[in-house]
Amino acid sequence: MRTLLWMIGWFSTAVWSVVAWSAYGVFGLFTGLARSASSGDVPGFPVEPWSGAWLMDVVHGLGWSVFLVVWLGVSATILGTTWLLAAIFTRPKPRALPAGGPWPPSVPPPGPGGRTVFSDIERLSREARDGTRRNGSRPPGR
Repeated sequence: MRTLLWMIGWFSTAVWSVVAWSAYGVFGLFTGLARSASSGDVPGFPVEPWSGAWLMDVVHGLGWSVFLVVWLGVSATILGTTWLLAAIFTRPKPRALPAGGPWPPSVPPPGPGGRTVFSDIERLSREARDGTRRNGSRPPGR
């Protein structure tokens, strides 16, 4: 499920990228045509501010920045939504246990008697509390 969601998310981002690049190409074509068709562009003289040609130059110059910001925003929204859906509707992958078991390599696995680190700790704390040893004898001086 998680893989399917991410495949859909990346496919959607690829489709969005093709649509955005196509729109930017059409935008560049129309601003170029509008600039050449506008009056006020006299060869040999600078473009007069606030004329049609000047305005198309400004719009065309800002076009790349606006295109990039919009493309990044929509792509981030698509992938962010994919991440959110994957986090909500899928379970995390189970972590694999080490080859030797869940215990550290320095601790031996529990034997047939069920002896574990915790049972040893309980035994040692009981011996310290009672003042006895494993074999039932008391240490000297007690």
